[in-house]
Amino acid sequence: MSKKAKKEGWIVPVSEKLAMVIGSGSIPAMQTFVGTFLAIYLLMVGIDAKIAAVVLLVIKAWDAIDDVVFGYLVDKVRFKERKSKFGKWVFSGRYMPWFRILILIIPVGTLIIFNLNTSLPLSIRIAQYVFGYVLFDAGCTVSGAYGLLPLSMTNNYDERNFLLAWTVMGQGLGSLPVVFLGTMLVAGSLGYSGAATVFSIIGLVLAIIPALFVKERNVTDYDEKQMKEYNIKEMFKVLKTLPELIALGVGNLLWGIFYTQGFGLFEAYYLYNNPMLSVITTMFAVIPTIVLTPLLPLIYKRIDKIVLARIACLIFAVSGAFVYFPGPPFFIRHLPLLFMLGAFSATGYTMTMMSSAQLVPDLAELAKYRSGKDVAGIVGAVMSFISKMVNSLVTSISLLILSAYGWQSVEANSFEELAKLNEQGIGLQTDLALRGLWNVGHLFPMFGFALAFVAYLFVRVKKDRVQVYMKVNSGVMTREEGEAQLAALK
Repeated sequence: MSKKAKKEGWIVPVSEKLAMVIGSGSIPAMQTFVGTFLAIYLLMVGIDAKIAAVVLLVIKAWDAIDDVVFGYLVDKVRFKERKSKFGKWVFSGRYMPWFRILILIIPVGTLIIFNLNTSLPLSIRIAQYVFGYVLFDAGCTVSGAYGLLPLSMTNNYDERNFLLAWTVMGQGLGSLPVVFLGTMLVAGSLGYSGAATVFSIIGLVLAIIPALFVKERNVTDYDEKQMKEYNIKEMFKVLKTLPELIALGVGNLLWGIFYTQGFGLFEAYYLYNNPMLSVITTMFAVIPTIVLTPLLPLIYKRIDKIVLARIACLIFAVSGAFVYFPGPPFFIRHLPLLFMLGAFSATGYTMTMMSSAQLVPDLAELAKYRSGKDVAGIVGAVMSFISKMVNSLVTSISLLILSAYGWQSVEANSFEELAKLNEQGIGLQTDLALRGLWNVGHLFPMFGFALAFVAYLFVRVKKDRVQVYMKVNSGVMTREEGEAQLAALK
């Protein structure tokens, strides 16, 4: 087949594809910074692990309501055309208006979180942390709408998969360097507040590009009568018809909340006596994303996304076992082996994350096919809620686990300051606490991915069936024709 034939029906210009890819790194950049460094930061500004964990869990109770409401509004609300040039830009499209409006509050929340003053009373520090996180979390709600953009940009299945694959590349390019560069900045002279400022600015700049250039060409007609009848009760009825979404969400939750590897800096400092070692391990984790992402469109033509996610979970669990059981003393003598196994684990993580994320538009098509309603907003909101719940629960769970092992918080703004405190006998950890650190970093993630593999067995979404759903939903074929094609595929 010629290259021209392969691209038949593609309607999105290369420049807009590039803008979307670049913008897809915006929210992950700031989410990754907060998710990776928040737990350690709270322990270093004197907030007890149990208090930090409980506060975060309380915040998530509000977030559960926040995401459901947002998903409902995305499905229910259509922005009216404005007369002014600025108004036309802000409110044009199906999903982009939400992104343009809400993206601004994420960096604001991030900066509030990472500028706690240790000289203030503990209650004030906690209040500031809560306020900043609520702002940050509310802004991150928009990630659900951004992830649905391929639905409104094109109705071509191959072009949509191409967009999804490369937006995941953008997410990786936005998030993975944050861990690598953030470690260097935090461990260096900038500290947490300086690093938070850097990545907030980067995230905002990345967001401006799609906000200016991405257009939505595949926006379906708004059925006003149907959407007037669409209420919260109807929304939950739609979710009941989509058990695949529930199984995918459970799988993502299982590997996500146990992916407690945000303590790489502590592990490198306390177990290997070199905080900068985490920079090298992070570098090896970045490589799989760079190598795999360009190949994803080709892989998905041969393997269903959920099948690849199952394989990836097993890769992570097996490589994790090979790291956990030998323990730190063995790897101190065999660091190259540690780096290699870390690359395998990162490959499993990357493929799991990418494949599960790219199933969301497919599930939105399935939901529309089954319900007859355009409910992509709630589908995206459910997965956004899972993602945000993971980002917070993983912090809460890891803090609670460390607390159970007797981990002691300290007040230090950098690892240089922590080292000086350790020389005075302050901030030292017991052998039990260090065992907890190793378990948090390796044992729990291994079990999490193994459990996610089981959950993914209940997600049955095949690419050839999704293409039929798309054709029926877009009016290319009738439901009767679609049913006949689906019956032939069984």
